[in-house]
Amino acid sequence: MPKTNSRIRKNVRQYHGQTDAESLVNWLNVTEDSVGRDRIIDFVAAFFQAVNLEAATESKITRGKDGVGYEEMTPERKTVMGANKGLNRLLAYYKVVPSMAVFASAKKGHVAFEVYWKCAPGSKISRHSRATPGPGPGHKYDLPGAQMGEIGALFNVFELIKSGLISKIAVCRCAKFYFKKFAHQRFCSQKCKLAEFRTNEEVRTKRNEYARKLYHLHKSGKVK
Repeated sequence: MPKTNSRIRKNVRQYHGQTDAESLVNWLNVTEDSVGRDRIIDFVAAFFQAVNLEAATESKITRGKDGVGYEEMTPERKTVMGANKGLNRLLAYYKVVPSMAVFASAKKGHVAFEVYWKCAPGSKISRHSRATPGPGPGHKYDLPGAQMGEIGALFNVFELIKSGLISKIAVCRCAKFYFKKFAHQRFCSQKCKLAEFRTNEEVRTKRNEYARKLYHLHKSGKVK
């Protein structure tokens, strides 16, 4: 009689940084605050633009008579500084204050608390932020990080930037965000990968060309 339940535990492989990025990926995929999500996406794009411009630009330093180094303001440096200012203009939208919550506990001697950041009263983010619906059984908001607000997502981005993991978050052809387990990964799932191969004209041309070559090889008897 076949066994219906296997006792062998299936281990899901975890990749470096996957757990750290999970909360932000989930939030980007399930949040109903599309405006807040767009702000976070714009900030990440502005960050990469500023970093890439800085990496591609060489600073020219001249020494004054007083021995102090002065940076020459070339057109390239002005572009870099403009990108940095744009990055901080996006961050200026967020006004936050630290907050702490000490939770009631049924067990004597056990105290639970949480330290977090919340919108500053009267700030733009406070006026425009949206509440997250409560989760239910099997609801999408049960996912780790799915219930955090825009402020939580922003600080999650900061942590991923500091750890160098932010570049591993990408968007698939289906508009879903995912964690890149490998540098060459381009899709969130095998389903999207196959869909791309079926619809991408360049891939279809290469596949058809390969099929024709293989057909002629079979016909010539060189390949069985």
